[in-house]
Amino acid sequence: MIILISGPPQCGKDTAVKFIQQLLPYHHTKHMKLSQPLKAGLRNIFNMNDAEMRVLEEFKDDPDFGYNDVSYRDMQIKLFQSLEKDYGPSILGDIFVRRSANTSAKFIIVSDAGRVAEVEPIIQHRRTKQSTVDDIGLIEVHRPSCSFDNDIREYMPDSIKSKLRHVAVIDNKYDLELYKAQIRRVLTQWGLIDAD
Repeated sequence: MIILISGPPQCGKDTAVKFIQQLLPYHHTKHMKLSQPLKAGLRNIFNMNDAEMRVLEEFKDDPDFGYNDVSYRDMQIKLFQSLEKDYGPSILGDIFVRRSANTSAKFIIVSDAGRVAEVEPIIQHRRTKQSTVDDIGLIEVHRPSCSFDNDIREYMPDSIKSKLRHVAVIDNKYDLELYKAQIRRVLTQWGLIDAD
């Protein structure tokens, strides 16, 4: 099963991944990002080591830690826009489909699903003759202080949600314990874990 997580920057998507990996058998999960090819590309272009990459991830919105006053997030967006011109808007989804075929994980968790053009190839690859895709779930994370301003991602429209059997909306406006409880409730409703 593929679990897609959608939400604006800093809303708690990676924290949701951590909770999902705690609740599901960890050895059966794999966390993948659609943006991974962009991160790998920038790492190679600028010849960055692990320590430099960790700093960029920690301060990804701060242009002082990017290159030529461009934040790491904006560097990724610019690289994507360059690739999009030559390979089309679905390039990251297409790459993901290839990458995910090589994993033996029972659950693949994608923490940056925010563009229709990237999610469509994933749905098409998994789709059967049924009207909805049974083995893809979407968790939409909302947080009051977070928005998609200055980001190329957005929440999935109803045209995508209607193709999926499993869709949940979580409001991350409480403490971490309640956030984890919401994740647990979603996984239980989807039949992935037993109720406590």
